[in-house]
Amino acid sequence: MWNVTGWDWDAHSSEAIERKVAKQIRGGDIVLLHDGSHRQLGLDRSHAVAATERLVANYKAEGYEFVTILDCLS
Repeated sequence: MWNVTGWDWDAHSSEAIERKVAKQIRGGDIVLLHDGSHRQLGLDRSHAVAATERLVANYKAEGYEFVTILDCLS
């Protein structure tokens, strides 16, 4: 269902997540980001949260529009 992943569950910084997404994104993409790690429940997810906030702000500033998966299917 997604075609871009930030590998955020394994990243050591929000900048690393942003770089991985930026290398892949072209527009019309579905970006996969996680709210934690598959390795252990309750791990720090602040890198993914910070990266998500900056990615959304940066791409909105470039004119990208964000929609829900349901919007894509209708």
